[in-house]
Amino acid sequence: MDDEVRDTADGDDSPALPRSQAGGGAQHLLATLLGAYGIGRAEPVPAGLFPLLLAEFGISPAGARNALSRVARRGLLEPVGAGRSRAYRMPEAARVVQERRTRQFTTFGEPPPAWDGKWTLVLYSVPEQDRTLRQALRTRLVRAGFGAMRDGVWGTPRDRRADAAEVVKLVEPSPAASLRAELAATSASFPDLHRMFPLAALAADYGHFVGRFGPVRGQLSEGAIMPPEALVTRTYLMDTWRVFADADPDLPDELLPDDWPRARAHEVFTKLDAALRSLALRRLRQLLGPGLFVAPP
Repeated sequence: MDDEVRDTADGDDSPALPRSQAGGGAQHLLATLLGAYGIGRAEPVPAGLFPLLLAEFGISPAGARNALSRVARRGLLEPVGAGRSRAYRMPEAARVVQERRTRQFTTFGEPPPAWDGKWTLVLYSVPEQDRTLRQALRTRLVRAGFGAMRDGVWGTPRDRRADAAEVVKLVEPSPAASLRAELAATSASFPDLHRMFPLAALAADYGHFVGRFGPVRGQLSEGAIMPPEALVTRTYLMDTWRVFADADPDLPDELLPDDWPRARAHEVFTKLDAALRSLALRRLRQLLGPGLFVAPP
């Protein structure tokens, strides 16, 4: 996702912070709906149904049309027909990307593989005046889960060698290198994980997530959630979790505080997602009909 992480200003080594909650507007929400429910994969969706769908989330017809236009320009949907018969379908290339991204964020938070003790490091030297390239590198590295150890030195304890190699290509012909290695003989304050990654902000966001969505299961058991509310709640649940999948550097348990709240938030996500699924799909069928979306497995 291009809009979930605020990039640091050039020359500032503090980590980029995730937004406190999801909600990059109607466009972001529509992209989540497309990925989570496969809208437009089976049959083209009449253009007039998108305002009806987004109205469930309090989005005006004008806002819905603007979101549809922007999403189409991004290539997630393509128009079919014209005028009153215009419809939109998901191109094959977008379908592949959306399926991959959906798998990525719906499986995020599961127990990570055992850490081998190694870091993926990227080292580069770019002139201070080349601000455009420096910002591009910073943005690319943050999105790949790297944190700045110092100027021109970035690292992650995960195996991100493919991402590191791509960054090195961007730097050429300036000096750059990437490697996967153990950090030996470091001081007690290096690497400074709280400086490299937005751990305090993430912990607060996970707490907010649990506080916001945790009580919904009780409401479900009491029969207080109807299909319209289930569709809205499940979509916002997925929209918010999708932000965590991009913003969280997914550090190994060995490097995290003992009370790290991601596991609790993941439990809330998985259980509530499963509990809301059938009601949300029922509402989607009411709005779009059964042939205009692909129900998730």
